[in-house]
Amino acid sequence: MAATVDLLPEVPEDANPTPPRDAKPTPTERNHPLMEWLIPPILCAVMLGQLVFSSRHVSQISDEATHLYSGYRFLMCGDLTVSPEHPPLAKIVAAAPLVPMNVTVNCAPFMGGNVQQAVASENWLYSQNWRSALARARLAVSVFAAGLCLLVWTAARRMFDLPTAVTATVLLVFEPNVLAFGTLVMTDVPVTCMLLFAVVGFYLWVTNRTVPFVLLTALATGLTLLAKHSGLAVVPILCVLAVADALIHYTGLRSTSQAVLRNLLAVALILAIAIGIIWGGYGMRFAAYPGRMQFQAAPPEAASNGARVLLALKKYHVLPEAYLEGFARALSIASESGPAFVAGKIYPQAPWFSTPFNLFIRNTSASLVMILASTFGLVIAFRQRRREVLFLLVPAGVFLAVCLHSSMNVGVRYLLPMFSDCHCGRMRGTGATCALGTLCGAVSHPSACGFITERLS
Repeated sequence: MAATVDLLPEVPEDANPTPPRDAKPTPTERNHPLMEWLIPPILCAVMLGQLVFSSRHVSQISDEATHLYSGYRFLMCGDLTVSPEHPPLAKIVAAAPLVPMNVTVNCAPFMGGNVQQAVASENWLYSQNWRSALARARLAVSVFAAGLCLLVWTAARRMFDLPTAVTATVLLVFEPNVLAFGTLVMTDVPVTCMLLFAVVGFYLWVTNRTVPFVLLTALATGLTLLAKHSGLAVVPILCVLAVADALIHYTGLRSTSQAVLRNLLAVALILAIAIGIIWGGYGMRFAAYPGRMQFQAAPPEAASNGARVLLALKKYHVLPEAYLEGFARALSIASESGPAFVAGKIYPQAPWFSTPFNLFIRNTSASLVMILASTFGLVIAFRQRRREVLFLLVPAGVFLAVCLHSSMNVGVRYLLPMFSDCHCGRMRGTGATCALGTLCGAVSHPSACGFITERLS
């Protein structure tokens, strides 16, 4: 039997235990267990098939060249000076299939700015067999979309039942926004996958407090932080879940406070292990380039938002230099307040409604109707499955709040981490009766993921 994690003495007996799962096995689960195991691989194969065939018709975008160039330089030269604003996880996965091609690359430290970085990346990509290289990279990075599919299945199956898992996963497989970005060498789908991985791992721990689930959550948290700097939202998400889970499942001030403290100590342990995973992702090296320091200080734009913290972390080598520099650049980009084009108008800076507006125009009408219809259903589900509904709504709500706080015009790809939680919540709230309508509204060509003409033309 796995050892339990005793971070505090046992909670007193006046605590309200977690209600047992009341779902009875369905005929499919009872008579055809093999069929249930075959459903996730089949759905993943369907998603991968769509991604592979659609990627042939999608042009290469500038970010893909930069990410490939950065990832390949890290694998071949150990260099982290190109595009530090994006952590290396997705870039390494995408560039790994290019290693057997033995593509030549200049390993000298990169000293240029963003424009020179983009030009150097494009020149490097198109100086080789770029069609084969891009196809291999896109196929490799598609594993994150397949992993997201499996995680949605696992979350819905463990939290609810088989019909919910099937319907939620089917909706994800045909979600146009996920299909549009799932095959691109970018960081949006990877951070979506890893963030859901961390939330599911933490859910498994609160329902079965054992060491393996703590380690699993720590691994997922570290990979989330290595996927994209916006993955830092996993820290407040885990903290809010730790506090909220204790508040809704325990009665009495003493038992509740002890449960909150125990959950927060577990989160602290998870984050400590996650920091070690970040170091592993950066090659256990502080300097951005082997043997020398490339970055001297945080950009001026980031100074007003935490320069002291970043400088202290850099001074004491708490995190790799490239990670800190990338985080400073990401903060600088997020705090930019330049002109924004929203709903046919130009604003001095992105208005507060730009994020909800982008979410509105980038979803099908059937999906939007389903979101509204699921509101009443989620209220009913919360009475029976408070913990499960909480673990779906809190991550989506926290991530949306982070996006709303940004001064930039947040596109739909930045909101993808909300989609996986919303699919599970929608299906539990509305049931399978809405599945057919949503599926029909969701199926469309991945490159045509904007639906503004459907509602606003």
